[in-house]
Amino acid sequence: MKKLLLVFFLIFLAFVTKAQTSNLSTEGFHFAAGANIGFTPPYTYDHDKLGLGLEVQPEYRFSKNFSLYAATGYINFFYKDYIEDSHYQIRNAGVISITAGPKFYATSNFYIGATAGIGFITKNGSINDAAKKSGFDFQPQVGYTKNKIQCNFAVNVLANDNVNFIAGILYNLK
Repeated sequence: MKKLLLVFFLIFLAFVTKAQTSNLSTEGFHFAAGANIGFTPPYTYDHDKLGLGLEVQPEYRFSKNFSLYAATGYINFFYKDYIEDSHYQIRNAGVISITAGPKFYATSNFYIGATAGIGFITKNGSINDAAKKSGFDFQPQVGYTKNKIQCNFAVNVLANDNVNFIAGILYNLK
């Protein structure tokens, strides 16, 4: 787990050092892409999940305080599947989400937003029986944007009681 956190930190460092000093315009189309790290809440029975993923976010700002944005991405969760006694296997499952919603900028840098759409749960990297493994996906988030970097924290809630915390770092490409 320490290695995964180190990789995430290095990705963040690469984005920050490449950031330009010009602020984004307050209106028009923007496009961001980046990396996410996710984990399940400690109160759940499967609290040892850790996820890594990628996300893209097109956004259209109508004014300096309001925009509509979409978010789509994939996050893969790694978890322990206990077999018997203290033996376990490392498994993985992923979430593909396609959502859209409003974003409100309380200041020029701080925002709150929420998206809703559909989420597909994958197992071992494939979407088998997608209709049985999909559901309503809701993701409220708060974030901070400075120059070309966005940092956000979100709670991803799928209709099948799947709750994950997700932190993301995105680079504004336009």
